[in-house]
Amino acid sequence: MAWERSCSVELIDPIEGALIQIDCGIRMQGFTSRNPSRNPKHSLRLAFRKMYGPGKLRYPLFGPDAAREFDTIILRSNAQDAWVYDSTSNRQGQFVRDEWTRRTQLAMGRPSPHGIWVHLYLNGLYWGVYDLHERANASFFAAHLGGAEEDYDVLHHPTFFVDDYTLVDGLTAAYDDLQSIAEGGINSPEDYEAIQEYLDIDGYID
Repeated sequence: MAWERSCSVELIDPIEGALIQIDCGIRMQGFTSRNPSRNPKHSLRLAFRKMYGPGKLRYPLFGPDAAREFDTIILRSNAQDAWVYDSTSNRQGQFVRDEWTRRTQLAMGRPSPHGIWVHLYLNGLYWGVYDLHERANASFFAAHLGGAEEDYDVLHHPTFFVDDYTLVDGLTAAYDDLQSIAEGGINSPEDYEAIQEYLDIDGYID
């Protein structure tokens, strides 16, 4: 939070012109993508808070079938899938892997963040093509699945450098119970039934 800064954001369509303007916060996003020695093109996150402006972005950013209200939005540079990233494995970066995965998940009828491609300018300086998408947090799940934000526990996956999950919203108790059942082994129909109290099997397969 100490690194978050206030800003004004505009979405401009090349044909329609300016669509929205909102005051919000902006901060760095991601893990290794924040490191200037490895990646000169950083991912960013927009935070809509009352300390900056309306507190929510209310606009059908991703079309009529997606959420119309947001408390945060990701501007992903596609760091580890881009040619600018400092890695020999990225010399032929596809640049679309994450967005393709999210759209495939949506096409299977599963909840997944919606995204669009944008050209990003910061203070008039062109930073390139970015993947603008929803952030999977409690607000996201409440908007897409119903209920209140307090109904959801959200954990982000480990990375190559961080071995454990990161708690985003809620508690870890249900996840810990799930892990305990899984680590004990699924050795009977009763075990399989028990883990389904915590895990959507078909969703997990997809």
